[in-house]
Amino acid sequence: MNLVTDFVWEFITLFSEMAPFLLLGFLLAGILHVWVPNLVDAMNTAVITALRQAQRPWRIPSLL
Repeated sequence: MNLVTDFVWEFITLFSEMAPFLLLGFLLAGILHVWVPNLVDAMNTAVITALRQAQRPWRIPSLL
């Protein structure tokens, strides 16, 4: 029985020591989840807009 209580006590101690780092990691993951997709969308929009406005020398003019 002493083995089980020691295991449980060490388990609780381990998680209580890891808790601040887990919370910080979840916070950073949440910030990245919100910020990075918006940044990627903004970059994609900028690239698409630039491509639409650019002259396309690679395009062969139509003969018709």
